[in-house]
Amino acid sequence: MLGGCAAISGNRRDAKPTTPAMLTASVTPAEAPLDNAGLDRLARFFSTPEGQDALARGDGASDVGVLDISRSEGLVLVHAQDGTQQGDTTGDYWRGVFSTAAHLVTITVSGFRAAPLDEKTGAALARDFVKAIRRANATEPAGAQGAGNTGLASFFNRLL
Repeated sequence: MLGGCAAISGNRRDAKPTTPAMLTASVTPAEAPLDNAGLDRLARFFSTPEGQDALARGDGASDVGVLDISRSEGLVLVHAQDGTQQGDTTGDYWRGVFSTAAHLVTITVSGFRAAPLDEKTGAALARDFVKAIRRANATEPAGAQGAGNTGLASFFNRLL
């Protein structure tokens, strides 16, 4: 889980994100890269009751609704609604699944009740999070990488 400097330090003068959100990432070794056919199957899976169960924050899919599923190069991004409350986060969230550096990565972007994310902002933040992880693990196409391996990049290099 990532947090803004001000939230972690408790000092209101420290840096704050432009868009407040909770970002989480889960990483596990992958037996094989997640190819386009696998991503297509995964996108269809999230439309099933079993897939919604996998998306659930709680114990089951009964409160989960899939609002949108999108596919882009190497990524499945799901916008889901879950009636199970998780602290101060909103009921909707974006879940992305992709592979990088021989690992399967699942990210989640959640807004806060006091500052909910709209569809465009939440999806963009999720895609930016995926790009940062890929960049940190040298899987972005040439020319898409940022300068240096600092900040978030060095953090994720320690994870993968």
